[in-house]
Amino acid sequence: MGASTGRAVVLKAVADIAARASGLLTFPVMAHYLGPAGYGSFGQVNTVVMFLVPFASLGLGGAMVRTFAGRSWTPRLRGRVGRVTMITTLSAIGMTVAMALAAPLLNSLFLDVPDGDDLFRWGSLLILVGALELYSLDVMRARSWLAHYSLFQLVMAAAITALTVIALPAGASLVELLQLTVLVKGLAVVGNGVLLANTRKPERDSQAADAEDLPEISRMLRFGLPYTVAGLGLFLMNFGDRLVIGAYLDAADLGRYVAVYALASVMLLASAPLFLPFYPQLMAAVRAKNKGAIAAIYRSYHRYLSLSLIPVAAYLAVIIGPVQVLLAGDAFAVSTLLVALIVAGLFLDQWNGLAHYVLYCYDRAVLAQNFWIGFGVLNLLINLLVTPRLGLEGAAAVTLFTFVLLEVCMLTAATQLADVFSHSQWAHALRTFVAAGAGALAGTIILEVIEAEATRVVAGTLAFWFVCIPAAVALRVVERADVQRLLHAVGLRRIVESQA
Repeated sequence: MGASTGRAVVLKAVADIAARASGLLTFPVMAHYLGPAGYGSFGQVNTVVMFLVPFASLGLGGAMVRTFAGRSWTPRLRGRVGRVTMITTLSAIGMTVAMALAAPLLNSLFLDVPDGDDLFRWGSLLILVGALELYSLDVMRARSWLAHYSLFQLVMAAAITALTVIALPAGASLVELLQLTVLVKGLAVVGNGVLLANTRKPERDSQAADAEDLPEISRMLRFGLPYTVAGLGLFLMNFGDRLVIGAYLDAADLGRYVAVYALASVMLLASAPLFLPFYPQLMAAVRAKNKGAIAAIYRSYHRYLSLSLIPVAAYLAVIIGPVQVLLAGDAFAVSTLLVALIVAGLFLDQWNGLAHYVLYCYDRAVLAQNFWIGFGVLNLLINLLVTPRLGLEGAAAVTLFTFVLLEVCMLTAATQLADVFSHSQWAHALRTFVAAGAGALAGTIILEVIEAEATRVVAGTLAFWFVCIPAAVALRVVERADVQRLLHAVGLRRIVESQA
């Protein structure tokens, strides 16, 4: 991993930390002023929106990285991006109108609360701003404008946090909070588009760039639409349980379940910064048919993904229950089993994420689509049978089970294309599991001994990391070269060397 890539990863990590910190700041405010039922209602509207956004963009954002990564930023290419932007906007407007008209039906199916019609009606506007936000991020990712990408995320997180912590204490209703969210996100997306248009001037067309064959939009759609349909399965895998909970259990149960997922999604802090550069780097190596580069890239990222993701997942499994009660009160208390099941499902999906990208880079989007849809439908069907009988733990167990099946199929298919199984750093991952397990055991013991919520959260955290980190060093999970790369990425290595 080069120095520039390392800096991009660190900056992305900072942006993700800010985004997750935003969630931690807004969660207790929303829990206090909205309660479990209101929090669950707000989350359910966003769940439906997240399902529709990929369809609204026709998958063209995902196709951007595949088709435009590594190409010169010429006037011809910028013009093509402009055309794709217009198509994405028109499609998103159509989907927004459709959701607004279907608001009463959506409320009766997935929420059934008095103000649900207005929530879904105003929430429909999040489809338009959400599709444009997702698309603009993919454009920046395709062009490797990673600093701008991360800064945009930082601004958005700060704006939403400020809005929530000001509006709710000032007396805003749930519907008014949704309206203000739409306004703030819309202004941020438009402002970012104007900034990109005025600061990212295209290069002069060279003879090579002028002769370069730019992919037609129809070709992008052929890739993007299966990618989008795969998003249906992705949605059913990640949110199908919440739809069933909203339909069969009450809004308060949904609120507690959504809260665990929100805290467990902190795990993405460990994976998203690595996925950001991995996809375009792997795509470039695949396009060049460089098997050595493919193997080296996969080995490097699998090692660092294990190093960052495994300890974070273990820590979250230990600490989420006490943190949720500390932040939101006893009304949000959940079982340790529920937390462990949800964290395990999210962990599997993120840890095997590199294999998913291999399938997309080798043009196996349809295969990935079929996996996601097949197991997503299976997840939904089993949840319909299990969740009404076993409640929240049943929903989480079903989702974990289907994730296990999905990830085995994804890894098997990716191995047939690039032998990623042999490139994976299994021995290093096993040592990391051992170190994280030791930390989890220490943290769990402390949580059982101490009763005061704030004290046990702090003590449990310290116990986990004070055991996990030395164990990782002793097991050679973390090496001197890893520390040097981190220092180099954040710009501290030269300072340390100059003072030595």
